[in-house]
Amino acid sequence: MTFYLAVTGGIASGKSTADSYFKEQGLPIVDSDEIAHDLLEKDTEVTKQIAQSFGKECLLSNGGINRKRLGKIVFNDSEKLALLNQITHPAILAEIEKKKAVIKSGICIVDVPLLFESNQQKYYDASLLIYVPEKVQLERLMRRNKLSREEAMARIKSQMSTSKKLKLATYSVANTGTIELLQDKLSKILQEVKEKEDAMSKLS
Repeated sequence: MTFYLAVTGGIASGKSTADSYFKEQGLPIVDSDEIAHDLLEKDTEVTKQIAQSFGKECLLSNGGINRKRLGKIVFNDSEKLALLNQITHPAILAEIEKKKAVIKSGICIVDVPLLFESNQQKYYDASLLIYVPEKVQLERLMRRNKLSREEAMARIKSQMSTSKKLKLATYSVANTGTIELLQDKLSKILQEVKEKEDAMSKLS
């Protein structure tokens, strides 16, 4: 039996750092961002639907999506963002389920940025929220993605607030210190998860 732990958090909160730690512990990682990138970087049914809905100017020459151009369209319009999610989420979820099914035992980490926004937590045994204060999130996002303050804030505000996510998450970690401090917090949570996974295995 497999224990599925969903890792989530706002944009630029440090999920990839958490994923790297879990990978170092030998745990399999299913990364929904990676799946989404694969879906959008080449000519697929999903990219065709996006072009139909948002215009052919969003297409690259190879049939993939110009993510920067698409981002400028959807992150300033909640209805357009919802439409994009309607197009992409079913394909992403289907691929996540395929990858989850391959893991037959132990603990599997699934990175799902929009876990609570899309009400996917019911598909997992537990959830882990990585979060930072909004000011830190804003600064990281501006620096990492080379965005203006307004562009970065639009992306942050397009997601559910941290306060709401904290009420829904099984575990939560404030990523406000060093990488070593984050790893120490994750180690303690992983120990709890292993105990739950052991209990589940004994019952199965």
